[in-house]
Amino acid sequence: MAERMDLGSSIIERSKKLKGNEATRLEQLITDLESKAQHLKSSLDSVRTERLQLDGMIGQYDKKMRTLENRSEAIKSHAVEEAAKLIEKVGCDY
Repeated sequence: MAERMDLGSSIIERSKKLKGNEATRLEQLITDLESKAQHLKSSLDSVRTERLQLDGMIGQYDKKMRTLENRSEAIKSHAVEEAAKLIEKVGCDY
């Protein structure tokens, strides 16, 4: 553009130099952004993998808790039955 306007050669050279510096900075900015985007994608993939593992662990925990709750109820029920039998037996002995 400076050449079309017939500006002096020093202005044209300075313009080319500035354009080169800006292009270099722009290229570096693009490279940095691509690097950050790749890092974020990698981090997101890791988080997704960890989330899947965590969901699996939560499922296992819930299953074990239900099993323990069922066992606890069965033990309590059995204890009540045994206590009732003992009370009945002791009542008959008197």
